[in-house]
Amino acid sequence: MDIQELKIQNIWWDKDINLDFHLRKLAGKKYAFSPKIIPIEELLQEKSGIYTLIGPRQIGKTTYLKQIIRELLSHYPKNNLFYFSCENITSEKLKEAILFFRSNIAERGKLFIFLDEVSLVEGWELVELELYNKGLLEQTIIINSGSSSVNLKKSSEKLPGRKGKGKVYYFFPLSFREYVFLVEPKAEEMDKKPLMHLDSLKKLFHKYTLAGGFPQIINEQAAGSIDDSKYDIYRDWIEGEITKFGRSVNYAYQILSRVMESRTSQTNWESIAQNSTIKSHTTVSEYIDLLDSLFITKTVSSIGSDLRIGVAKNKKVYFFDHFLLSTVEKSLLKVNDYYDYYTHKLTDETYLSKIVENIVFSNLIKHIVNRGYSINNTLFYWRSKTQQEMDFIVYVRKKSTKIIVPLEVKYSNNVSRSSIQTFKSIILSKDYYSDEHKIFPCHLVLFQLDKFVKV
Repeated sequence: MDIQELKIQNIWWDKDINLDFHLRKLAGKKYAFSPKIIPIEELLQEKSGIYTLIGPRQIGKTTYLKQIIRELLSHYPKNNLFYFSCENITSEKLKEAILFFRSNIAERGKLFIFLDEVSLVEGWELVELELYNKGLLEQTIIINSGSSSVNLKKSSEKLPGRKGKGKVYYFFPLSFREYVFLVEPKAEEMDKKPLMHLDSLKKLFHKYTLAGGFPQIINEQAAGSIDDSKYDIYRDWIEGEITKFGRSVNYAYQILSRVMESRTSQTNWESIAQNSTIKSHTTVSEYIDLLDSLFITKTVSSIGSDLRIGVAKNKKVYFFDHFLLSTVEKSLLKVNDYYDYYTHKLTDETYLSKIVENIVFSNLIKHIVNRGYSINNTLFYWRSKTQQEMDFIVYVRKKSTKIIVPLEVKYSNNVSRSSIQTFKSIILSKDYYSDEHKIFPCHLVLFQLDKFVKV
């Protein structure tokens, strides 16, 4: 094991952690995002555990791990904190690195091991299982990070009873509320009296619509534009992940093209297959599952008026963040100067309303998951036999209590109360506000989602 390579990755062993490459880059940003995902207090209290951090590539997971390490340095010896990048390594190399750290670097006491993108290592969970069974993970907290929910969650399930108090955490793109608190110095004041700041919130929502929720892109857009090269970085990530899983990039784009055409509307795998060269709805289903697991898209099922989850073949497919939608659109249309194109397209009310519905989706799913509920089977849409439709139904169980929150997105200046009697929904408008009819501006609802969607 090359000690110098490990020292480069763990600069705090010899130097100030703020000299770390990722933390220096963060310090140079106009807006430095500090996520609050894994509670530091929990890491301090627990003697051992295996935690999992899942989120899309390019979201900032590596930087976040370094931020956690920086906080822990004030509580533990610097040599007891070990970060290891798992790009392009084997399970044997992973095991060797952990054992080398334990034998040659670590001091007595509690240890922290951060395994970045560990899901790239085939058989990583077997390494941790072996070390655990040999008693080599006592007084050790492991934090595994990765970009594929399928790989990480399924593999971590092979560690039953060995995770201690560890659990799965998600690092999603920023919600609108997080965006406001990142870029707006008066965010706390706005939060106390939001109705006094509706105009400012609307302007911030427009900027959020342009930027999306990835911290790197938010900083880029703050300068007034987003260069084509930034979209290309995320395009390369999407295509690289698809290839890594042995799938066809061409097939993926054919499916994403159909998703773009039907976004905010129902679709089904048979229809996508028939309108492509793929032809097999089973293959389409496999690709959609992969895109969902990589946090590129998310499939939403229907739910009945009796709250039974629909088995109908029709689904809705949203993007996990509207910047990813833009990245895919740029690739499909082969548009240069895409930011200018996108800015102009947002003046089209129909186009804008579909973008806003996707934004509402991504904020809702993050809100649900951050409150400890499953990422699956908690957010639905409803459609009646007479074609009446409710955009979103949040449906969760808290012990024996069912919590149901219906929401409709009507992002226009002409808003009226829905005729749907099945559900009494919250309507998200463009500007209109009516407490009596439960119609509120979208930017207000998303800024204070915890007050409107109480789960």
